[in-house]
Amino acid sequence: MTGEELGQYETIARHQVAREARWQRLLWGGAVVAVPVGLWALARGWQSGFGGTAFGLLGLAWLMGYVPYRVSKARQMWQSHLDAVAAERQRRLADGPPVG
Repeated sequence: MTGEELGQYETIARHQVAREARWQRLLWGGAVVAVPVGLWALARGWQSGFGGTAFGLLGLAWLMGYVPYRVSKARQMWQSHLDAVAAERQRRLADGPPVG
């Protein structure tokens, strides 16, 4: 990669990290709410049978817990790309200018 391409990739990765972090509080708040929703759905299912409402609420609770996990993993992935770009820049600085 040229220096310009490396800079463009760094910009993309930095934008993605910021984008994923922007929704972090809301998504983790949803994950916290998912626990009582899931417990209520289980209680409702055991009490009156696992019908559509109980399964729907269990699915909603699972989704509310899973989405923040996936967003967190995506943010970690993009952060590792940013770290790799920084390491490549440091390596290029240590090697000096290209010869030839």
